[in-house]
Amino acid sequence: MQQIKNRNLAELLMQLRFIPPKKRRKQLDSAEKLLGLVDRSREYPFEFVCFKITGFHPKSPAGRQMIKGDELAEDLRIFTAKLSGQVARPVAEQGEKVYNIEELAAALGASTKTINRWQKRGLIARKFIFDDGKKRFGFSQSTVDKFLKKNPDLIAGAKTFTRLTKKQKQQIVKRAAALAAQASMSRYQVIDKIAAEIGRAHETVRYTLLDYEKVNPDRPVSNEPPGVISPADTAELYKLFKQGRSIRELMGRFRRSRSSIYRIVNRRRARALLARKIEFITSGEFLEDDAEEKILAPHQLDVSPSSTGAGLNRERELELFRRYNYLKYLALKTRTGIK
Repeated sequence: MQQIKNRNLAELLMQLRFIPPKKRRKQLDSAEKLLGLVDRSREYPFEFVCFKITGFHPKSPAGRQMIKGDELAEDLRIFTAKLSGQVARPVAEQGEKVYNIEELAAALGASTKTINRWQKRGLIARKFIFDDGKKRFGFSQSTVDKFLKKNPDLIAGAKTFTRLTKKQKQQIVKRAAALAAQASMSRYQVIDKIAAEIGRAHETVRYTLLDYEKVNPDRPVSNEPPGVISPADTAELYKLFKQGRSIRELMGRFRRSRSSIYRIVNRRRARALLARKIEFITSGEFLEDDAEEKILAPHQLDVSPSSTGAGLNRERELELFRRYNYLKYLALKTRTGIK
């Protein structure tokens, strides 16, 4: 995921990690409301942004910093997405329909790339815990409805909620099975060809086939993996990778592409990194422009026992703690981008 460019807003997000989840959810609601109000042609002081999200006015000089509306809108989009990842709740607990990106693309007759573009235009996504236990971006029905009402011109380019009939779905499955029987065509090519034939988005056809195979696991459209790997297989793949098995071997065993193998491995690594607890004592010094240069600049710091005759003296202990504490701050700040 992209990084928040405004330093103060990025710092605010990191500080919110230490606030109870219930309160963070309220701040998430406030941040999303603010995102819907931002005028991209205006400028906003950070004090205003902070107050709208938290209800507090920052007393530091940072509060007077002005942020351009277009930059604020983009940063708030990333801010809300990251914050929602911290307080994600199960889809089953929501009082309305929640679409994942493939479902929404299929429902609107658009591509997932189009949905991603709409997110930059104001379509808000939150992270939810889906039925498979995984945390992914989702779109609530109320959020989608609000976006459709506000942007009728964008939706006009898609097939507005034109749903496939049962007969049309059956025809897609039948056609896909026939094409898949031709060894020369991959699953992706089959879906692409059908999408072109019936005038639907690639994702619409793909999701139709996935939905069919979910209901009929004993009658797959093709022997090629549909693109969704089970949690058990993911865990086994990562275990074998750590044991030193080659990427080529894993590609053959799990019938995945090289890029897919690396993507799965990197996600497991990211999950392990996010699970590590990083604590530090915050300091206003960390927010200064030359903080890294001042705190981590190389200089003579003899920490050997012989330098004092009896271990570290108080001054050296404080200097080491300052550095160590700042490095943990940097580690946590960097880790917020891994979602």
